[in-house]
Amino acid sequence: MMEYVINVNDVPAGKITGREIRDVFNEGNTGSNELSLRITDVLPGQTTYPGHIHTESDEIILILSGKGDIKIGDEVFPIKTWDAIFIPRGKEHLIRNVGEGAMRMVCTFSTSDLARDLESVDTMDF
Repeated sequence: MMEYVINVNDVPAGKITGREIRDVFNEGNTGSNELSLRITDVLPGQTTYPGHIHTESDEIILILSGKGDIKIGDEVFPIKTWDAIFIPRGKEHLIRNVGEGAMRMVCTFSTSDLARDLESVDTMDF
């Protein structure tokens, strides 16, 4: 069933190490296999282990609240509210929250099948 409008608060949160995720739009509710949207809350003091790459999709992240760091490849960048980040497919990355509250992010992907697209990089750290 295609859904045009979804309130993020109506989407149940899933748990992944250091964060809560809400998959708002995906193939299941849009019919599109080329696009998805996830809201991610990185919990205070946490890192989004393991580092990972998206093998088949690009990712764009918009920080809605909070502050932290993102490591893309070997480079570390400070991030804060309203920063936008582009991560090309195949580029390893890892995020940590250095603030006192949750760091909320909007994450968009050029795929709807994030499980197929994901590869862990267990050795990645800050």
